[in-house]
Amino acid sequence: MIKFLFKSVLVIALLVVAVGAIGIYSARSLPNWFDETKANTDFAGETIRKELGSKNQNQFLADKSKEILSGNVSFDEGEFNALMLAAIKADADGRKLLAVSDGVKAFLRRDEIEIAAVINLNKLGKIDPKARKKIEKFDKLFWIIDDGRVAVSLYGTPVARRGGLGIKDDFHLKVGQIPFSNNTLRSLKVPVEKANKERMSVKYLNVKSVAVSRGKIDFQVQPRL
Repeated sequence: MIKFLFKSVLVIALLVVAVGAIGIYSARSLPNWFDETKANTDFAGETIRKELGSKNQNQFLADKSKEILSGNVSFDEGEFNALMLAAIKADADGRKLLAVSDGVKAFLRRDEIEIAAVINLNKLGKIDPKARKKIEKFDKLFWIIDDGRVAVSLYGTPVARRGGLGIKDDFHLKVGQIPFSNNTLRSLKVPVEKANKERMSVKYLNVKSVAVSRGKIDFQVQPRL
């Protein structure tokens, strides 16, 4: 899921650069959750420490051992963010996502997960030569974007997939205030069906099923040694 998320948000961010000044103006809106003061810090590590306190991920999951052994474990939104960001930091594509982002945050909605990122196109242009060439084609439009930042949110239905967490290919996105329906993404040649192959591993847990409600995610699990 992390690899797919990384590639999807970058593709969409570049598509918005390409649609012209009106589209970029609509895309410039940054979300309320975004903290400017943490843009150039290890926001992932800070979030993990904040949510898990003095515990590391192993200790945190050990405290959940009674739930895990019963086969059902729940995480609130903050805990899920800590687990997600830990998984992102441990993944090669995840580290690329963090490298080009000024913030990443997950929200647990009714029946769906929102994964939001503030993508910094200036950072993207420095680490991805192909992206830099595309960005340079539209650099005259950059003055409309605040500091080259574009907010991208992916809304998807969570599913258990090969022991991890995935999303269905019926997802949709929003870039700033511009919505992209699933049908629109398909028409833009975004390979949405690839979402059916990706998953995010949850450390020590073999996920059998998943259900999400507002602010909470429930897993049916088996311990994974």
